Amino acid sequence: HVWNLGLADCWAAHVDLYWCDPSVGINPAVANPIGSKVVPLAAGQHTAVSFDWTPVVVNQGHECLVAQVYDPISDPVVAPFNPVQDRHIGQRIAARVPANSLPR
Repeated sequence: HVWNLGLADCWAAHVDLYWCDPSVGINPAVANPIGSKVVPLAAGQHTAVSFDWTPVVVNQGHECLVAQVYDPISDPVVAPFNPVQDRHIGQRIAARVPANSLPR
C-alpha cells in the first residue's frame, strides 16, 4: 500500500519492491528485486500495488521486504534502503511459517 502524503500530484510514482536476507544486512548489494511498477498518485491519495512473488526460504524463513516509492525527477530516493534517513523507503520483516505448523 503506497501513499502520496504530499501536496502535489505524482503521475509517475515508481514503486520498487525487493527482498533481503537481513542476516547479511539490508543494502543494494544484497537486495533481490521482486518487481517494479509505475502508478499515478494524486496528492493525498493511496493505492494498493501488488506483485507476484514466491518467497525464497533463506535465514530460516526470516526475510525483509523493502519498498522504494519515488518520482525519479522531482522527488528521488536520497538514501537507498534506509527507511530512517529517507521517507521514500518502507521496510517490513516477513517470517515464513510452514502450513503444517499452524494450529488446526
